[in-house]
Amino acid sequence: MPVPRHFWTYRVAKNESTNFMIWEAARATTAAPTFFKAIEIPGIGGIRERFYDAGLRCNNPSWEVLHEAKNIFGVGRKIGLMLSIGTGHPGTIHYSKLDKVEKVIPLKLINTLSRIATDCENVFRDFTDRFRFQ
Repeated sequence: MPVPRHFWTYRVAKNESTNFMIWEAARATTAAPTFFKAIEIPGIGGIRERFYDAGLRCNNPSWEVLHEAKNIFGVGRKIGLMLSIGTGHPGTIHYSKLDKVEKVIPLKLINTLSRIATDCENVFRDFTDRFRFQ
């Protein structure tokens, strides 16, 4: 699975970025097959990068924000507040029994895997457990 791509408007150590236009970064971070089509923009060294789904593995980008804060402020700096507004509780992810048609085309399996790939709750639980008593 590809590593998440970060876009910066400021200098950070180990910052390999190009001068993306703000609208390009916005489109790349909102690409989602069911809502917005993929976008291709020039990346590092002029190589074109294709952005097709910003939500895979990063639907809840809290860990990405924490790592970015550590890069900017250092590991010794304490976090005063982490606010993640979220988009609501999606419910339980489960896989139901296949009917005759779906034994050939497993749509329920595809939908379940899609929900797992875009799940935000695991990140929420990890953050809650890690920062609850600090």
